[in-house]
Amino acid sequence: MLIKKNIFSELGGFDEKYFMYFEDVDLCLQARKKGWKIVVNPTARVHHQGGKSFSSHQEKKRHYYASQNYYLKKNFGSWRARVVKTLRLPIYIKNVYLNK
Repeated sequence: MLIKKNIFSELGGFDEKYFMYFEDVDLCLQARKKGWKIVVNPTARVHHQGGKSFSSHQEKKRHYYASQNYYLKKNFGSWRARVVKTLRLPIYIKNVYLNK
């Protein structure tokens, strides 16, 4: 992600309530709300070597879904967040409890 420093500052930077995941999506949404244009380069590639932030797949997914919950509640309201949470329950159970 590339962003001008003055825009990043104007938006208040990343929301520190996110532990990991969705902070970039949230920042882009806040920028859009203020009229900034978001540009995506579909040809850009990043190679992430490693991936040692979490000791297990389950722990990683728990953090992912917690951040997703916060993002949805913050930006779309509690009831919409609850609807998504309910609809994704089978996927949540599979990813957090069944996949090893």
